[in-house]
Amino acid sequence: MQKYIIIFLFTYALNADSIFEDFLSSQNGDLNIKSIKLQQELISKNEFSKNYVEKIRLNLGYSRFDKSNIDDEYEVRIYPKTPSQMATQKRLHNLNKDKLNLQYQESKELTLKSRYLLLLDTYFQKKIYKNIQKMLELDKKKLNLSVKTTNTVSDIYNLSKLKYKIKDIEFSLLEQKEHYKNLLEEIGSYISLIDIKDLDKAIENISFIEIDETVEHKNGVKTSTKKELIRLQMLKEEIKLNKISNSLRLRSLDLGYEDRGKIDKSLSIGLSIEYAWPKRDSLQNLENNLELIATQNEILKTKNREDKKILVLKKEIVSLKKRLLHLKKSTKEDKFFHTYRKLKAQNPLVILELKKRKLEIEETKIEIEHRLYSKFINVLFATNTLTKDALFKKYKKREK
Repeated sequence: MQKYIIIFLFTYALNADSIFEDFLSSQNGDLNIKSIKLQQELISKNEFSKNYVEKIRLNLGYSRFDKSNIDDEYEVRIYPKTPSQMATQKRLHNLNKDKLNLQYQESKELTLKSRYLLLLDTYFQKKIYKNIQKMLELDKKKLNLSVKTTNTVSDIYNLSKLKYKIKDIEFSLLEQKEHYKNLLEEIGSYISLIDIKDLDKAIENISFIEIDETVEHKNGVKTSTKKELIRLQMLKEEIKLNKISNSLRLRSLDLGYEDRGKIDKSLSIGLSIEYAWPKRDSLQNLENNLELIATQNEILKTKNREDKKILVLKKEIVSLKKRLLHLKKSTKEDKFFHTYRKLKAQNPLVILELKKRKLEIEETKIEIEHRLYSKFINVLFATNTLTKDALFKKYKKREK
């Protein structure tokens, strides 16, 4: 019979693992991702096609000053593109696609990060709730024991304070339970889960990895830096387009037809050539160069900012791990507690007080552990190493 129980628990652990991997990979309810997808679909349907003409302008003129004479005038003006202009526009079109792809990737990463933080909030909220329940039970035992030994007015006053404290804790527990339920429902809204009770069981069966602060960069350039690099490249292409428009080139081809009554008719063909004013061109070049320098500086600032952020997060993780280790040792190596509970003449109230002190330390441990995992998620996000199974222990590996 025992075999079957172990197999059942192991199977449920696997189910819990898959439930939360589904939750983390689901994109339901993310409006930003939906919006970017629609934009991507629109661009894919309207791929860049070579268009040799920028625009065509048609002018029609008609005048009639007397009944015997009618003046008609027609003109077609064609604005052609140069090959270099078309090539630059194609590169800009592709850069826009790359930019949109990066935005999509970044939105997915942000969604995954927010889902992980929600999952951590729920998991540690449950642990805090159970720990407070244990403390409440100890306070109730303490109240029952104290009632039997009450002799003075001071004792009665202390009992009254303890009773009201218990009531406050009970009320706080109700709030904690409601908050936990809301978190479960929020998780359930992103996945097609049949019952919140199943989700609650799955929360208890989560098994997270041990935190390691030595996270390596899988991708040397963060998405935010990549976006800045694309912006720089787009700016360069736009400057090229500006130079083309300001250069000595064919601006338009004009075809005209004029009818001045029955006798005078004419057809004209004309070319227009545009040449930029040199001083204006040099001023534009200066503005372009200043903008390029500003964008390049912004790229360096973004990269330095990301690197510093990762460094600070790793230091905080090391600090939190040390605090957690210290707290674990303090409860494990509590010699006074272990010695006192073996004494024959021990006071039950003191035992309860010592147990409660351990639970208070446990509460601090839970809070630090929560902060530790949250910081770790931020490090993985900042280093492009956050995946949907980044925090989960692999149950199959553990089985071996």
